Amino acid sequence: MSMMTAMVRRYLQLLLFAGATIVATWPQVAPAHHRFSQEQCALLESKIDALQSLLRQGYSAKQGRRYRERMRELELERHRKC
Repeated sequence: MSMMTAMVRRYLQLLLFAGATIVATWPQVAPAHHRFSQEQCALLESKIDALQSLLRQGYSAKQGRRYRERMRELELERHRKC
């Protein structure tokens, strides 16, 4: 075990022992003037649905990576703007 790994492990043990809470941060939601209209959100939902149907079909590993990356982008955009 490297020195850095041991230090990180010890630090985490101390945090847990002290009762510290580790909080995850989430992407910010866009302000109202940057949000999509209902029509734009519906279009985004249809893109997500179409991509999900592609993911249910067979695809190569390279295509799968592209599909999943695009799905992450679309879902993040939906979370932020709808």
